[in-house]
Amino acid sequence: MLRRAADEVTRLILLERESGRVLEDSIEIHTVELAKYNKDRGSLQGASVLEQRAYWIKNASEHTVEELGELLPGLEFLRATVELNAIREITKEKQMYDAREKASLDIESNLIDAKQAGRQE
Repeated sequence: MLRRAADEVTRLILLERESGRVLEDSIEIHTVELAKYNKDRGSLQGASVLEQRAYWIKNASEHTVEELGELLPGLEFLRATVELNAIREITKEKQMYDAREKASLDIESNLIDAKQAGRQE
């Protein structure tokens, strides 16, 4: 079953096929067309929660944790921002690990090449 809300959000709900009963306390899926939400940081003050969420989804990667805390002070945004920051840190650590691993393999490969060149001489 599909209901169209006034705020351009599509809300999908589960319906029990045989009885036609709406499963209210189960899963809901909401889809939002992010392209329709183009608030800038200066207009977030008077924005709806949906507009603020769309801004966060589209622009969070461009801001620091502190900036996001000032722009979107709600608890839900704080939680999401903390999670985003944790993901960023994991990604940075992974990149550093991969770089160290590559450097180590490069050194080992260079040593093997040098030994072979020495044997050939």
